[in-house]
Amino acid sequence: SRADAMAFCGWLSEQTGHPYSLPSEAQWEYACRAGASSPFFWGNEPNSLFDYANAANPLFIRLGGNFSSLDAFPALAPVGRFPANAFGFRDMIGNAAEWCQDWADAQYYSKGEYRNPLNATIQPEGTKIVRGGSWRSEGLWEYRSADRADAPRDARTTAIGFRICRMPDGTAPYADVIVNGVGEDY
Repeated sequence: SRADAMAFCGWLSEQTGHPYSLPSEAQWEYACRAGASSPFFWGNEPNSLFDYANAANPLFIRLGGNFSSLDAFPALAPVGRFPANAFGFRDMIGNAAEWCQDWADAQYYSKGEYRNPLNATIQPEGTKIVRGGSWRSEGLWEYRSADRADAPRDARTTAIGFRICRMPDGTAPYADVIVNGVGEDY
């Protein structure tokens, strides 16, 4: 769950003395794109998806959920099995969607900050952003660098994981509420 991911960030921050957090949605997209302006970090060709990501293949829908994956992994793949993007990050697309700090709000970008926006407005009944698509995502558009999805923050599924980022020393990690130096989500 997202709370588990936040707890891990808090634990790692305490162990290392450096602040770690889930990325903001903008940080995640910057890392995924790795300088590319195309829909996918590898270019404009969606049919190359299976060369770059652990993704459910187009047969998923036609076979009624029988994952016969073109990438040789019927579910989660071992980390690092697909090529890295230009920044050296692997598995940004596919395998497991990744939790971000932001609360989901379909209109946020039209009313939020332009540079590295973070929708930190606490919404106790709201959902949190996940990015990157997963091995269970059904459409090619869900693997675009810019695609946005959301999930209940207490969701526990093999389709959602997390990636952390080290924050600059001296800054507080992103968190909805900080309790004893650990980010809490309520």
